[in-house]
Amino acid sequence: MKRLLFIALCLSLVTSSTNDAYANPLARAFTTFVINQVVALVTQKTIQRDGVKPDDPRIEETQKAMSLVATEHARLSLNERYLMAANGPTWFGLAAVLLGEQLGELAVGKIGDTDITISALPSGEIEAKSERYVPIPDDLKPYVPPRYPRHTVGRSDSPWDAIAAMGGQVYRQSQCRQGWVCAHFPPVPWDDVWGPQGWYAADKDGVIVLGRSLAQIKSYIQAYVEEGFKLANVKARNLRIRIEEEFRVSGESAGFETSGTYEKETCEIKKEKVIDVTLPGCPAENVASAAHWSGKCTKEIEKEICTWKSVEASGFSLGAPFVNHKVVPPFNKDNYGRQVRHRTFDSLDKAYDALSDDELKLELAPKFVADVTNSLFAKASQLEGYRGVPHRMTSPITPQDVKAWSDEKGRGAMPAVVDVFSRPLGDYERVVPINVLIVPDRRRPEDRPDPNDRNRPVDPDRERPRDPLSKDVNVVNTPGVHVVNPVQVDAGQASAIGEPSLESPPTPSAILSPILNLLPDFKKWKTPRHTATCPKPVFDVFDKRITMDAMCEIAERHRKTIHMVMLAVFALIALTILLAA
Repeated sequence: MKRLLFIALCLSLVTSSTNDAYANPLARAFTTFVINQVVALVTQKTIQRDGVKPDDPRIEETQKAMSLVATEHARLSLNERYLMAANGPTWFGLAAVLLGEQLGELAVGKIGDTDITISALPSGEIEAKSERYVPIPDDLKPYVPPRYPRHTVGRSDSPWDAIAAMGGQVYRQSQCRQGWVCAHFPPVPWDDVWGPQGWYAADKDGVIVLGRSLAQIKSYIQAYVEEGFKLANVKARNLRIRIEEEFRVSGESAGFETSGTYEKETCEIKKEKVIDVTLPGCPAENVASAAHWSGKCTKEIEKEICTWKSVEASGFSLGAPFVNHKVVPPFNKDNYGRQVRHRTFDSLDKAYDALSDDELKLELAPKFVADVTNSLFAKASQLEGYRGVPHRMTSPITPQDVKAWSDEKGRGAMPAVVDVFSRPLGDYERVVPINVLIVPDRRRPEDRPDPNDRNRPVDPDRERPRDPLSKDVNVVNTPGVHVVNPVQVDAGQASAIGEPSLESPPTPSAILSPILNLLPDFKKWKTPRHTATCPKPVFDVFDKRITMDAMCEIAERHRKTIHMVMLAVFALIALTILLAA
């Protein structure tokens, strides 16, 4: 039982320490005093804008009252762990208590080509929103050819002129030579021999034509073959061009196959005999029967007979150009265009660790600075015994005032995002200073010395007033240097003190004995044996006596289990009482 109590106590201590370590938003607290000074300077600038002189003592009284308000709200921010840094207040927590859900945007800026917005959400989380436009690379976009030069089509010398007459963009390729049919077309404006990316193309004999679709290329080839028939004096009609894409086993395109059907006229000379009554010895035309005609009345003539035959031809037989299509490589369109990324953090330590150095250097939004300053100024003017400048609701501090002050002071005057993670007061101060004479310390936490490496610093200005009667005496003993008027101290006769001795280290049993022998009376205590009996109620119903003893049998049957459960409950109650004490 005692061991169970000891183990539970240890687990409770470990859990408590773990929770405290996890709850600390930032591992090390730091103070920059940048926001402290900026709030005071902006307030002073606004007060002077309303006609108050710079040397008016009410300005200092206003800043003192604002310090008291900031101190009170910094103390209230300690009620929420996520508003703290190393168990201390932060400017973010102070502003959250001052403004509540109206905290809004903390910083808005641009890093490179990315727009950054850091905001405080109504749910208490910090959000970092990044937005940028990612253009599609040229190697993933269809080729955009230049404006096609004006091309005069004269007498049709080749089928390509028929395509050019249709408005097709016909170009000569690099293999075209002077004097060829292709020479009078403009050169290709791209470098790829297979045609520009994203376009359909048909090429042959050093000439290529572009098409935005396969149907357009099909119409060009139709005109090409028809013109070729005319130039070759081939009588054809009802030409139908087919272009089919072929695929490999892997599913990749293997190119295009061109074919077609048309009707071709074929003529042949046939000889046949016809009657010619004009020949000598032939009967008159009014002879009733041709049987009376003699064989001398016929003659042989030649007759041309033409017929149309359907022809199935391949692209090669038709003399058609070769079709190809350079496909734009597939890509995820979601990765390009307007890209928005949201990151939310439920604690200051997570936000500080996740934000980049450039994000932490972003200047705070003028509206955030104006809202915090306005709130401190307004609440300070409501304090009892306030002797500062009255706060005018009709003339509040605006973001434009903060922007004008920032432009006047120059770049770097505004506080940065890192400053909202800082404490509003020093490690050993009790009041949040709001004063124009504060000297900011813009060093990042990682650039500061570790406070655990030294004891509490002694600052005469903060610890206690300097005693004018006390003086520091520095004695430097340098061998070989003659010291005039050396300082001599007579400490008297040395006391008879023996040599110090070290105690023997405690044994493990001596260390664990106080813990193991904790509450000896409790260790000796034993649960007394019970002498009670299980109650068995008896009642009469309809002249029949009924005894209720089923629960006694069940309890007796599960005696050991009930005993163990009661012991565990007793141990938990005892542990609770002990820890509460």
